[in-house]
Amino acid sequence: MAGRTRRIGAALGVSAALALAVVAGPAGATEPYAAILAAGAPESAALDQVMRRLTASRDHGRLPAAAGPNVAGYIADVAPLAEGRSRVLVRADALQGLFAAFDLTFADRPSPALVVVPVYVGPGGERLLWSGPNPWLDAWQRYDGDAGLTPLLVPFADLGDVDAISTAEATVADAQALAALAARYGADGALVATYEAGGTATVSVQGPDGWRTATSLALPAGDPVPAAAVDAVVAAVDRLWVDRAIRPSFDGPTAQLDVTATYASLADWIAIRRALDESPAVESYAVPAVGGQSARVVLRHFADLAALAADLAAAGLVLDNATGGTSAGPVLRLAAATPLQPQVLAPGAGAPTPLAAAEAAAAAAMPIPALRFAP
Repeated sequence: MAGRTRRIGAALGVSAALALAVVAGPAGATEPYAAILAAGAPESAALDQVMRRLTASRDHGRLPAAAGPNVAGYIADVAPLAEGRSRVLVRADALQGLFAAFDLTFADRPSPALVVVPVYVGPGGERLLWSGPNPWLDAWQRYDGDAGLTPLLVPFADLGDVDAISTAEATVADAQALAALAARYGADGALVATYEAGGTATVSVQGPDGWRTATSLALPAGDPVPAAAVDAVVAAVDRLWVDRAIRPSFDGPTAQLDVTATYASLADWIAIRRALDESPAVESYAVPAVGGQSARVVLRHFADLAALAADLAAAGLVLDNATGGTSAGPVLRLAAATPLQPQVLAPGAGAPTPLAAAEAAAAAAMPIPALRFAP
């Protein structure tokens, strides 16, 4: 393959000399950095971003506040980027000391490399990938950031890419077509990033070793698509990887849960089995019955159902109806797959899940310590 592909993600991690962050100016700020940036403190926003990027979501409530005069001791350099953004280098040695002081586990290895498949949904619902003007592809090809633990490869959008995967195949995340595109760029998997003109996006990962997951984002909108939208996707993919790489340990009494695993192919069923094998929340499981598109799985699991669901989510699985809220009973599926049926929240539509409510209560009750520079 001639030429050179655009690579995003320095994949440095904390174990290297520097950790990177890309932060927006106040006009383009999005949560959770908006308040810090509005106060004119890009260094604080960058330190907060790096701490969140390298630690598991469940530990974010224990992070120290990235504020105060000691923040300067963590910053190695700040350089301007396009559209009022900044590239900030954080001292990894100081960051390691901070994580040790607060007994926080952090990710120090990059994720598998992923090739980006940028699908753009126009105002009229039309989907674009290689043919026609694709503002989302343009945003990735001109992107100037390099922060993150996930090496992302931006395709050329040449005839080889057109032959490897079509817009229709990208829309349904066709595994064979995504594997063909990934092989073309020497990547381990693919990232399908679907951006809608109004500023929402769906991010779907098909990586190696059963890494299958998806999430939805609210992104900055504009014409052309702002670089901050790509920043947000890069950060989201890192979050998916870190939550998979840093898993909690479980012990104590176990409970049994009878679930129906649904899948569209043998590859999906194998991915579900692999994720269950790797889950520390699952002590063991049995498969009393298996069919073409579903199987009965009996899980012997640690902790409660909320913790089980959270750990399975980190492995790329979704546990629907875990409490038996519908006649279908508990259903287990890949995060990137179509649900068997909509999940029914109980009690009260739109109510937070028990896990989300518990995390919010814990965060409200936990005082956030002032940041201290690690000697």
